[in-house]
Amino acid sequence: MEFYISPEAEFLRIAHPDYSVLRYVFKELIQPKRDYEMILEYIPPAVEEAPKEIESQWLVITPYPEDAMVYLDGLFVANGQYQSKQAPGEFTYKVEAPLYHSKSGTINITDQKEELNIRLEPAHGYLRVESKPEQGAKVLVDGQLQTNLTPMTTGPLSSGEHSIQVMKEMFTPFTQKVMVSDGQTNTLNVELKPSFAEVSIKTISQASLFANGNQVGTGSWKGRLNPGVYSLEAKLDKHHPAKQDVELKAGDVIEIELELQAMLGNLDIMTTPAGASIVLNGKQYGTSPQTIKNLLIGDYSISLTKDGYTTINKKVSVSEGQSILINEKLTEKAVTTTETKTTTGRTSAIEPEMVFVKGGTFRMGATSEQGYNVYNDEKPAHSVTLSDYYIGKYEVTQAQWEAVMGNNPSNFKRDPNRPVEQVSWNDVQEYITKLNQLTGKTYRLPTEAEWEYAARGGSSSRGYKYSGSNTLSDVAWYDDNSNDETHPVGTKNPNELGIYDMSGNVYEWCSDWYGAYSSNSQTNPQGPSEGSGRVGRGGGWDGGAGLCRVSIRYGERADDRSSVLGFRLVLVP
Repeated sequence: MEFYISPEAEFLRIAHPDYSVLRYVFKELIQPKRDYEMILEYIPPAVEEAPKEIESQWLVITPYPEDAMVYLDGLFVANGQYQSKQAPGEFTYKVEAPLYHSKSGTINITDQKEELNIRLEPAHGYLRVESKPEQGAKVLVDGQLQTNLTPMTTGPLSSGEHSIQVMKEMFTPFTQKVMVSDGQTNTLNVELKPSFAEVSIKTISQASLFANGNQVGTGSWKGRLNPGVYSLEAKLDKHHPAKQDVELKAGDVIEIELELQAMLGNLDIMTTPAGASIVLNGKQYGTSPQTIKNLLIGDYSISLTKDGYTTINKKVSVSEGQSILINEKLTEKAVTTTETKTTTGRTSAIEPEMVFVKGGTFRMGATSEQGYNVYNDEKPAHSVTLSDYYIGKYEVTQAQWEAVMGNNPSNFKRDPNRPVEQVSWNDVQEYITKLNQLTGKTYRLPTEAEWEYAARGGSSSRGYKYSGSNTLSDVAWYDDNSNDETHPVGTKNPNELGIYDMSGNVYEWCSDWYGAYSSNSQTNPQGPSEGSGRVGRGGGWDGGAGLCRVSIRYGERADDRSSVLGFRLVLVP
């Protein structure tokens, strides 16, 4: 068809009822008086195809270590096992983990499930470190302190070179480079060089030992000191200090004995008339006139007794290098008549009142609550198991002794309820024999273990330092409150088992020979099979607080008699 168009026209719109509208924009200006030809071609519409279905399959990648990182086509997809459906085709994968060599590759997904188990090879190893001549050294790896001491094995270390330091107090630090290999455990044996001297010091058992003014032990000490100049000193009350200066070098092994010189004096004792029994600080020294030599300086309590005369009790001070004269005139006692009275209570019966002690296991000796200044013979603390037994509620009184033996040897006689004293271990054995004959029962002295278990409170123990309390004055008569004499039994507080005076008043005989402790566990121990003395326990009226602890122990000759030494009994069930 033909038609006219204005030169100013910009587009042409063509419409047909069977087709879509065509809008044609002129690409150039229409020129006047010119003919233009437009050819229209019918293009049938495209037919849309249905989406083609894709056949996907499972891909499972299982790594080791189990927390390794998994990548697919360069993208991170999982920490650990990866499971996902994938379209068919080829994929790249990579698996990596710290301290392991990574692995990568390709996998082709087809019409079947694909599973990959990928085990990474270690890029690490381990290092075992041991030290000589002693283990227990600190280990640093590349400057990082390890948790354990030698002998120890590190955690995984990256393969390659590492810097190792081994350090222990009193030894020269050790440093070395080591190589760690894939999957291997290498061993490093370190020879530490000592930077100390080994020193042994011996002196009197109760003396304190010092090195450059710092206390290191009591009686004897063995230990290590850094190289240098040291002033070694032993000190003990009423003794001249012993001192020695030494220069120590690394590797030295030395033994030193420090000899203390006691500060001593003498006593010359005379009485009118002569023949008075002399007791000095509770210990018998024969009869007057008497010279007592080599007494440690200090204050002493002296008692002068003679039948028919009033006892003289006084204090005397001994000075170094001097002989002190005591010259006393004894006064005759007035003769008086007294009415005989029948006593009641604790002194009325021949047999002592007993307390049942349930057997059990306990730590005997220098346990922690006894303090740091325990004596060597209280060590080592050790486990002891005892069977049931009965023990005296009170120390045996003067009245009970006199009822069996017919005499009263005690120094302090004003009250029959006071504990009997001035009795030797041998005297006590004679008393026990007669008591058993009179009663038909079996009494004996307690073993040292039975004594300490009862003093500690048996199975009811609260862990006190003294028998029944940590406050000594609540449970004991001792040098701070005794007024230099014994007191009636049972007048202080009892311990956890209801037993009285196991700290203070008088020391108490035990059946054992005196000897060193063993660290082995024991059941119903009887003590050494022989010895030169018998055990005394518990402290007395003349002793300080440290001598009233439940673990303190003494060795006394079996024939010793003293105004601070008595006993209590055990009844065999």
